[in-house]
Amino acid sequence: MLISYDKIRTVLIVMMDRHLGNLVVSLSSIVALQEYFRGKNVHFVVDSAYREAVESIDGFDRIFYFPRTEIYGRNVLRRTVLYLKFIKKIRSISPDAVIDLQGGSASSAVSFLSGAAYRLSNSSAIR
Repeated sequence: MLISYDKIRTVLIVMMDRHLGNLVVSLSSIVALQEYFRGKNVHFVVDSAYREAVESIDGFDRIFYFPRTEIYGRNVLRRTVLYLKFIKKIRSISPDAVIDLQGGSASSAVSFLSGAAYRLSNSSAIR
């Protein structure tokens, strides 16, 4: 099902890959998406390890940093709490659409749990 461009108010772009090279290669797509959704609320999710690299990118209403090192360095209960706090932050913006540039299991879970009605990924399929 396609969504009308006019109905989209908030877009979440997800690129949580742990490899810096994949983020660098995706920058042109990220900038193109920012331009396409100009006038909309555009938010970005990236691995916290690349905070310094993406802070200089203008045009996002908010950047969320996935706390990978904090999550995976803790016990199971603490991991769960940190992950759920992160998801709560994502859900607070109520995205209408999520564009997952990675398509991995972690980013797919974040896309699904964001609550967005429309999710697009390179691994998109009818589910």
